[in-house]
Amino acid sequence: MHERLTRDFQCDGDAVSQLLQEVRSGVRQTAVAFELELDDPKRLAERQIQTGQLLTQFAMGMAARIEPLESRQQTLEQLATTDGLTGIANRRTLDLQFRALYDAARGAGRTLALLMIDLDLFKRVNDEHGHQAGDELLQALGAVLRANASDGEFAARYGGEEFCVLIPDADESRVRDRAELLRCAIAAIRVPLAGGVTLAATASIGAALAADVA
Repeated sequence: MHERLTRDFQCDGDAVSQLLQEVRSGVRQTAVAFELELDDPKRLAERQIQTGQLLTQFAMGMAARIEPLESRQQTLEQLATTDGLTGIANRRTLDLQFRALYDAARGAGRTLALLMIDLDLFKRVNDEHGHQAGDELLQALGAVLRANASDGEFAARYGGEEFCVLIPDADESRVRDRAELLRCAIAAIRVPLAGGVTLAATASIGAALAADVA
C-alpha cells in the first residue's frame, strides 16, 4: 500500500507514511465510537448493519420532525397574507400585490384597473342582527370574490366592509363587465339566520383605470 500510494500520487515516502498513520488512527477512533471489532469480520459486518439501521431510524425521525415544521411555516405564511375572516388576501398583501402589478404595468406600458367594493348599509346589519351576522355576510362576500376571480385578477379585503379587486390588462369595457358581474353575484348572496331571517346584500362598486401606465 505504501509503495503504491507513493508511486500513484508521486508523494514523498514520509508524507505517505504520515497519511496512512492518520487514516489508521481515524479508523480506530471510529471503531471505538461505534463499538466495532476490527479483528472480527463477522462482528464488524453485524455492527455495520446495526449502524445502518440506526442511521435510517435517525433520518426518519428527523424527517418526521421537519414535516410539521414545514407545515407550521406554511400556516404562518398563510396567516400573514390572508384575512382571517373572509379567507381572501389581507390589506398588507394587497399593498404588496398592487405595487408589483403597478410596476409590471408601468414597465410594459399596459393598463391596471382597480375595483373598490363597499357593502351597502353594512352598519345596519350589525346593529339589527349582531356582529356575528355581519361576519357571515362578509364571509359570503369573500366566497363570491374567490368564486368569480378570473385569471390574473387579485381580490383582497381592504378593511371593514370594503374590498378591492385588481385587474391587469383591462380596457374600460372589461372593467365595466367585471364590475357588473360582481355586483350581480353579490346581490345574489343569501345568508340564513336564526328565526327564519335571511340576509341579502347589495354593494356599491367604484372603478379606476390607469391606461398605459408610465
